[in-house]
Amino acid sequence: MLTLVLTGLNYAVSENSSEACFSDVVLYTYASTGCPHCAKLRSFFDSTDFRDKCIFCYGERHLECIYNYYNFTQEALKLQSSGDVNRVIDPYRLPVPFTIVIKNKTYILGIVVGEVLDRGFWVNLACREPGGEIPLYAGTSQVGSLKANFTEQLSLAQLVLSFMPPDYSTNQPWLPGELIVGIVAVGVPVAVIGVYYLYTHLFLKESAKRKMPVKGASRKRR
Repeated sequence: MLTLVLTGLNYAVSENSSEACFSDVVLYTYASTGCPHCAKLRSFFDSTDFRDKCIFCYGERHLECIYNYYNFTQEALKLQSSGDVNRVIDPYRLPVPFTIVIKNKTYILGIVVGEVLDRGFWVNLACREPGGEIPLYAGTSQVGSLKANFTEQLSLAQLVLSFMPPDYSTNQPWLPGELIVGIVAVGVPVAVIGVYYLYTHLFLKESAKRKMPVKGASRKRR
């Protein structure tokens, strides 16, 4: 089993403080039903004390997941960045699992690509103080960051939370009812065409062989 070295986080969080950190945090994961890494990550989350804070959005089940992922990455790439951002964010290639850590429906505490089965990593990320940067992780290694102010982070968080899969298994009392809507309800013809294109290219067309750039992540290519 590959051991990954954590960078950019400090493992010094007590059980009491970790519970407080997750009181207003959600781990929103874009995933694929055929991805073994997604299945392992979900199984791991389900075994933790913060399992009720985890949401999985499967592209094969809900086109809104693909549509929102595409729009999220498009907006994220408009931000000032540093490091190897393209290793984590690419609108046309969905590396799964792709987890966004959101605090108080407003702040993006981090974006993580890959199957990270380390409770301490997620606890420390959830306990991170919001700031003007969004760290990007490939596995547990930070590979870059995005600069985003309050308004920009709020916009990204609202975009992600605008669709809550009807079959997600968490219980989020802090999520307002007005956010539990589907982008598909907008009914924009161009959006429908775009969703169909992304669905067929991100999930239905797979090359015979490919290299995964991140250990513990599956990358769906065009």
